[in-house]
Amino acid sequence: MVLLTLVAVLPAISFLRPNAEPPPSRYVVKVVGRDFDWHFQVLEPLTQQNAPETDRLHLPLDTEVELQITSEDYVYSLRIPEWGLHEVAVPGLVRTAQFRTNESLDRVLPVDPMCGFGAFHDDVMGSIVVGGERT
Repeated sequence: MVLLTLVAVLPAISFLRPNAEPPPSRYVVKVVGRDFDWHFQVLEPLTQQNAPETDRLHLPLDTEVELQITSEDYVYSLRIPEWGLHEVAVPGLVRTAQFRTNESLDRVLPVDPMCGFGAFHDDVMGSIVVGGERT
C-alpha cells in the first residue's frame, strides 16, 4: 500500500517545483571577431534567440556546444586550450568547432594577433565562463 501511494504521489510532487526543467543540452553560439574583440551571440537554444552580443560567454556545465566562428574585419586566432580549440577566424568564412563543457571554467581570451604586433592591441578579446553564476 505504501509503495502504491509513493508511485502515485511522487510524480505529482515533481510538477509542484518551479523551474524544474533541466538546462538545454546543446548551445549554438555565433562568434565574431570585430575591432580586436570577440562578440558572442547565443543562437540556440530558442529561449536565447535574439540574445544580445556580448564579450563574455556564459555556458552551463555538461552541455554540447557548437561555435560558428568568423570575422568581420581582420584575421583572428581563437585559442581555448582546455578544449583543444585553436581556430582561425577569417572574414567571409565560417569555421565550426564543437566540444562539451565537462568542467567549470573562467577563462580570459587573450589577443593572439596574426599580424605579429600584439603591442598595438588590447591584451584581452573576451572571456568564457562555464558553470557558476552569471555576472
